[in-house]
Amino acid sequence: MGSIHPILTLPFSRYIKWVDMNWITSTWYLTSMLAVTIEVESQWVPKLARQGDAMIMDIVLQYNFSPAQQRQINHCRLYLQILLLSDITSANGGLLLPEISLGQCLPARHSNLQWPDFQRPPDWSAWHMLLQYISHSNRLLHPLGDWLLTPHQKWEWFHDSETNAGFFSPPMAQ
Repeated sequence: MGSIHPILTLPFSRYIKWVDMNWITSTWYLTSMLAVTIEVESQWVPKLARQGDAMIMDIVLQYNFSPAQQRQINHCRLYLQILLLSDITSANGGLLLPEISLGQCLPARHSNLQWPDFQRPPDWSAWHMLLQYISHSNRLLHPLGDWLLTPHQKWEWFHDSETNAGFFSPPMAQ
């Protein structure tokens, strides 16, 4: 889903716009129609990695994207294998990574999550519009703060483009 909240707790009509129907979304639909709550014990829920971080699809809901644009952004997100704003920013949390603007997977970062096999989307226009809403000249309008936890992405190297500092260890929470 790309949200910080478990799928069965999300408002169905607001979030269904960008996902395909399957057994879990059908269950979600029925529970929302019947006002039934299902709690899943020990359910994995993504956590924010940095101060000021946010889930990409939760950010999308802050803007007036059409359902088709929301679906397009989600396809781009799935292809890039990203969840969080911190997944697409520089080590210092202030810049969008250049590969992200080009719609390229990050060669030096690999997610430890299992992702669906997603083909490269043909249209990136809504993705570029989202990036324009959150940044100016690839600089985030609201830079991210300190690390809260180790990210789901394994970083092969760590580089701060503003100070030109480089390290060979991943960012770690303090």
